[in-house]
Amino acid sequence: MKRYIIIGIFFAALILVASCATAPKKPGAAEEPAEEPAVTPAEKPVEIAKVEEVPLPEAEYIQAKELRERILRYDLNQYAQNEYDSAEKSFIDGESAYGKDNARSKASFDQAIKGYTAVLQKGFTAYLDGRVKDVEKIKKSAEAIKAPVAVKDDYAKAKSVYEQALGARKAGENEEAAELLDEAEGLFTDVYDVTLEKKTRAEKSIEESRTEIQTLEEAVEQEELE
Repeated sequence: MKRYIIIGIFFAALILVASCATAPKKPGAAEEPAEEPAVTPAEKPVEIAKVEEVPLPEAEYIQAKELRERILRYDLNQYAQNEYDSAEKSFIDGESAYGKDNARSKASFDQAIKGYTAVLQKGFTAYLDGRVKDVEKIKKSAEAIKAPVAVKDDYAKAKSVYEQALGARKAGENEEAAELLDEAEGLFTDVYDVTLEKKTRAEKSIEESRTEIQTLEEAVEQEELE
């Protein structure tokens, strides 16, 4: 009998221990934070640096091409050949890197723009100096054969355009000055040609008149001798 009592007590103790281990937590009791697993450096995600793409230097490309076209239109490169050659190298490099290495392309076009601008400034000064001399030459030739009198209105128009060209040049409007000088040269050339034609006709008429007079005089002298 004693043996059965001991066994009963043993089983009761086991039930008590099991109930304590699974006892529910009291309401409001704070939960202990779960420990996060340690992350080794090798397990941490690697952040890849973002590389910003350089946009196409379209504006610089367009500007460089426009400057280049203006230079070639008036052959200004001949007045600043070294500057032009240097700018050309930068321009070609900008084109070759365009869309491949835009940072390099932009830098090259910026350098080309700087060089082309220097060519325009230096070249236009020499170019307009030469054009003014050309116009002055034909103007003086027209005046030498009395164009202001022979073709008064046409001469006045040519002179007016020439003065506008000089004014545009003084104001720094080089391309407008170049166009006006071309126009003035054409007008003075026309004035010269028309005046020369009139002069030639007049001289021919005078010569013919002199011949006629001389013939008449000779005829009168012959009659008197008879």
